[in-house]
Amino acid sequence: MSFEAPKNGGALARLFAFLTAAFVAWSAYALATSSLPPLAANRGRIDSAIALNLVISGIVFLGAHVALLLVLLRRPREARIPHENARVEMLWTALTAIVLVALLVNSELDSRALAGGSTDPGAEPPVVVEVVAQQFAWNFRLPGEDGIFGRTDPRLVDQAELNFIGLDRKDPAAEDDIILPQGLLVLPEGREVRVRLRSLDVIHSFFVAPFRVKRDAMPGIATEFTFTPTLSGRFELACAEHCGLGHYRMRGMVEVVPKADWAARLKEAVQ
Repeated sequence: MSFEAPKNGGALARLFAFLTAAFVAWSAYALATSSLPPLAANRGRIDSAIALNLVISGIVFLGAHVALLLVLLRRPREARIPHENARVEMLWTALTAIVLVALLVNSELDSRALAGGSTDPGAEPPVVVEVVAQQFAWNFRLPGEDGIFGRTDPRLVDQAELNFIGLDRKDPAAEDDIILPQGLLVLPEGREVRVRLRSLDVIHSFFVAPFRVKRDAMPGIATEFTFTPTLSGRFELACAEHCGLGHYRMRGMVEVVPKADWAARLKEAVQ
């Protein structure tokens, strides 16, 4: 029993080879000239992890397509059912498992390093910021001089009174809380920031690309994460989770200023 290769098999193989080579060249160029926004926080491990995954995925992609190309270019042979090769299957499975486990371990190490915050005993205490997401705005609060957040209650939310987070104004700890204007977060450059993130209604996502920060805000759950801004400037805060018809306009601004100017800028922002 035999079979004949399609007459246009050579043309198909050449077309496939050209498309593969073009895709690989484009991928290499995109990797070499990263399209990520300039890094503005101490989360360079995110960029390294992305590059590592792209390189490994590219090698696997190229190897698989080279093998497929060789199959297309081979001369027709007598059709036969290949014999099972347990060694090859075990080797391929083992190599795949090793690569995946290594990527998983590296990802876990990165996550723990980023979640741990600063380990320098002489560093300044982190700036604690409460971020409350709502349809379709961002609310920011700092604890003030006493370092304690005042009590909040969703039943106290009053849009007319501009009490967007349900702050209990009768609580003594709430008297010095700093409530920033909606959509504006002011942070000091070079100082660790600890964000307490929650949502008043549906799932939102706190996303600042230059900081390499993206965390979901879940109703009924408060999550925490840390980062340190390393570059002064203004950076867009977006909601990266479809949260309703007004999702497209749920934007904010994170303004990073030098440490010496932070207190004055905060005072100016809340006036």
